[in-house]
Amino acid sequence: MVKQPDNKTFIVNLQAAARELHCSTRTILRALEAGQIRGKKVRGRWLFSRRAVLAYGLGFGPRLSAVQ
Repeated sequence: MVKQPDNKTFIVNLQAAARELHCSTRTILRALEAGQIRGKKVRGRWLFSRRAVLAYGLGFGPRLSAVQ
C-alpha cells in the first residue's frame, strides 16, 4: 500500500488511481468516458483528485467528487 499524505485533495495519475482501486488503467479510462469519475488531462497525462478516486471506488461516482 502506498503511503498517501494527509491532504485529501492529493493528485494522483492514471496508474496510481488504478493501483489504489485494484483495477486496470483501462477500467479507469472507461469510467472517464462514461462520466463515472472526474479527471483532467494535463500535458497528455490524466490526473485525478484522491477524493474522486475514492468516491468512484465506493460507488458514488461523480456526485461526491464534484463537491471538491
